[in-house]
Amino acid sequence: MFKELCTKLGIKQNISSTFHPQTDGQSERVNQDLELYLWIFCNHQATDWTHHLPLAEFAHNNRYHDAIKTSLFQVLMGYQPWHNIPTVGTTDAPDIASRLTQLAHLCTEIQSSIRLAEETIKKCNKEKFVEYKPGQRVWLEATNLKGLHPKAKLGPKRYGPFTIDQKLSLVVYRLKLLPKWKIHPVFHTGLLYPYSETTMHEKNYLQPPPELIKNQEEFEIECIIDSKTVGKRTLYRVRWKGYLALDDSWLPNTELSHAKDALADFLQPNKE
Repeated sequence: MFKELCTKLGIKQNISSTFHPQTDGQSERVNQDLELYLWIFCNHQATDWTHHLPLAEFAHNNRYHDAIKTSLFQVLMGYQPWHNIPTVGTTDAPDIASRLTQLAHLCTEIQSSIRLAEETIKKCNKEKFVEYKPGQRVWLEATNLKGLHPKAKLGPKRYGPFTIDQKLSLVVYRLKLLPKWKIHPVFHTGLLYPYSETTMHEKNYLQPPPELIKNQEEFEIECIIDSKTVGKRTLYRVRWKGYLALDDSWLPNTELSHAKDALADFLQPNKE
């Protein structure tokens, strides 16, 4: 409904994605400044952060910003507020006409400064994102994926390959992930890498068909790489021959009757 509303109003949506704040860079930069301020002044338990928000907001609006070459207070109100309550001296209210002229001139300068800042960011960011098509296979960066490996720093740097399911915007894609992952399948193109196979070594994964044993299809087990306890049962993570790690299965001991050697090889070093 919201997408249709934007279409009717002529609003072009720029869909963002997780762990990629560049879509709304200005807001993210403000959040970083406020977070740093609160990090300095909050107590150890961070229970009083709401009490510091008014002063944090004042400090942010009162400081000089490189992008606009002045402070936000100067832009919005035309003057710089006092940091404390003056005890002596008086000030005369400026002429309204001169104030309006000053604000109009300042607004023009601010707009020019923002455009200049945007162009500077574009020139600094020379990274060119790869454009993908639905059906194409890609690797997924493992940086922000949690709980897929017992030791994240020692785990795979990339997962996949996955198939592009849908292109949501110029830089955001939906992937066909494994149902057991239970994570949002939308990612920024900066987290994706093209998957390719060389002609020298033919296909990377042949995925052989199952064998018929007693009129039942069974896949060949390459090795057992992990185990876990669920309730009173022990499950073993099985790697199928010719298949990716994404196709691993958790099986009980009762289903490993044809893989006694693989089970013994796994259990032996774990006993030492």
